[in-house]
Amino acid sequence: MLFALLTKYTERIVDINDAIMNGFGVLIGFIFYKVVRSLVKKILKNDKEKINPLIEYFIGSSTSK
Repeated sequence: MLFALLTKYTERIVDINDAIMNGFGVLIGFIFYKVVRSLVKKILKNDKEKINPLIEYFIGSSTSK
């Protein structure tokens, strides 16, 4: 944004392709999140050690309590 202000080029054109690709990126990111979450759950299910609270929040379980 700073570059746009310094070059006085602040007008932007948004095309329908931008909206479609942004939506597609969100979908890919969500699918990636679900796959990684299920893999982490499977790995941690076999591990009996105490789970980091951040990872526990990420996978949405309360196994260490």
